[in-house]
Order: sequence, then structure tokens, then C-alpha cells
Amino acid sequence: MVTLPAAPLAAMLGFAALLVGLMAARARAPARAYVRFAAALALALALAELTASLAGGGTTAVFASAVMALVAALAPAVLALAATVRVSGPPGAFPAAAALVAACLCGLEATATGSPFFAFAPLALAALVLMVLALKLRRRGGAPALYLALGALALLAAASADMAGGTDGTQFFGIYFAAALLGITLAVTRRSDVPLEARAVKFTRQPFFIRGRR
Repeated sequence: MVTLPAAPLAAMLGFAALLVGLMAARARAPARAYVRFAAALALALALAELTASLAGGGTTAVFASAVMALVAALAPAVLALAATVRVSGPPGAFPAAAALVAACLCGLEATATGSPFFAFAPLALAALVLMVLALKLRRRGGAPALYLALGALALLAAASADMAGGTDGTQFFGIYFAAALLGITLAVTRRSDVPLEARAVKFTRQPFFIRGRR
């Protein structure tokens, strides 16, 4: 891999996180919380990488690697939940909590052991879920399905960078993760962000005098 300046890349990731936090205002309430959570994780990673680059490595570099392992496992699961809200409506409380807890445990295990495999598993699974959701969303047409698919591909690229490890792996992970974060957020924050199933239920519950006279 080619070594790139660390500080500008960290600043780019932080800017993307702030932008996503602002874009989340257009999303539905459940998806908005997930998107802002993922943006907060990205901002934490950007600050850790910026601190490591300014300090010149050492303990701060180890801390940045630990933060990256946790973000690599947890943030994709959060984004997959946000996309689920976009496509099928809010998931149940138990499945959502189970997915987040499992991803968090994998991230903590990757941080404790220093092995990227524990972070790779939930990241790859989240990318697979996003691809399935993109295919489902494609039936409705429009750009959100493309944004979601590109975000999933960017996550897979981030996973490969995570597996590479080292300084280069951390830098390229930030680039790909920023792209995935922006792409998935674009898919989630569309104005037509109402699942077809929810629209059908809302219509059937309208009073007869609103639907029109027969």
C-alpha cells in the first residue's frame, strides 16, 4: 500500500462524520438515531487517528488501532440497522439489541486480542445484509438502492484494509469507511423514506371519508 498523510485523512473522516450528522436530520426518527450513532463512532475514530498522527505514534497509535477495531465491528452493524429502517421499517427491539451487543463484543475481542478477524466477521456480515437490502430496494427504483450497494462495497473494501493492518491499513480503512458512511446515509435520508408496507398500512387505516366517496 501507498503511505498517505495521516492528519488530512483523519480530518476528512471527521468532516464526513460531521456532514453525516447533519444529513441525518432528514431521516426517519429510528434511522436518524442509528445514523448519528455511526457518525459519532466515525468522529471518535477520526479524533483518535488525528491524535496519533500529531503525537508521532507510540501509545496513541495503539489506542487508534484499538478504536478502529471497535468501530470496524460496531459501526457497520449500526448502519445495517439504519438501512433496515429505510427498506422494511424499524426492526424489533430484541433483534436490534442482539445485533449491537454481538458486534460490540466482537469489537472488544478484536481490541483485546489485536486480531482483526473478530472485527472482520460483523463487518462482512453487515455488508452482506446491506447488499440484500439494496436488491430489495432496487425493486422500487431510484438512486437509494445504488447508494446502498456502493456503501456495502465500500464496507467490504474497508474490511480488506482492516485485515491488512498497520498504519496503511488504518488510513485506507478511514477512506473506505467515510465513503460507506456517506453512501448509506444518502440511501437512508431520502425524502421518500417510508417503506411500502408502512404506506399500505397507513392507507388502510384512513377513515372512509378521507379515501373518497363511492
